[in-house]
Amino acid sequence: LGGGSVSSNTAFGKDALLNATSSNYNLTAIGENALKNPVANKGDSTAVGHFALWTGGGDQNTSIGSGSMYNTTTGQYNTAVGFSALRANTSGSFNIGVGSEVLYHNTSGNRNIVLGWRSALFQADGSTNLTSPENSIYIGDQARGYDDNDDNSIVIGASAIGAGANKTVIGNSSMTDVYFGSSSANANTHAKKMYLGSSSVPGCIIMGDSDGSGISYLTVNDGVLSVSATAPSACQ
Repeated sequence: LGGGSVSSNTAFGKDALLNATSSNYNLTAIGENALKNPVANKGDSTAVGHFALWTGGGDQNTSIGSGSMYNTTTGQYNTAVGFSALRANTSGSFNIGVGSEVLYHNTSGNRNIVLGWRSALFQADGSTNLTSPENSIYIGDQARGYDDNDDNSIVIGASAIGAGANKTVIGNSSMTDVYFGSSSANANTHAKKMYLGSSSVPGCIIMGDSDGSGISYLTVNDGVLSVSATAPSACQ
């Protein structure tokens, strides 16, 4: 049943908690090689699954799923649920990952929340590993970060791609409309700046008339604001 203090450690499975010592405490390992090599003087961790939390990690890690948190050595206060979730993590702490291969390549990033199959696996290019995001949220099947400078980034949506630190992306490139305040769009939106279009794609504002009689279209060309009751090409 592994090593360590029999009164506080629990092991079930071939070589689970095999190399625990009397300095380890309150450890639970279920599965072949689960928590096989706990770090000295560390405890309060749970590993369930083949090779889950194999290298032991710091205090208060929860690793559920085959290969989850496999490489964690000093990282602590992490929760990984799913096949190979946070597998490459070494020193990253305070992360939550739910889903197969979420945050797979993260090594040192901290305080991230990730949900969805292979979410936060890669950077924006789809092939470069995402290894050190900080304080970021990735939600959605195969959602990607922007790069390893991601900090306070939010990416939501299946295959959505992040825009970088301190930026939020909602939806992938197929998204056509975003509503705030239910499908009736009843919420007020507050922002310091609003960007519509770009230097190559014209922007447009579509507004309901104040008397409820119709819709007006606002566009700008060379600094001149135009209002029309019919939709110009920029608004179509």
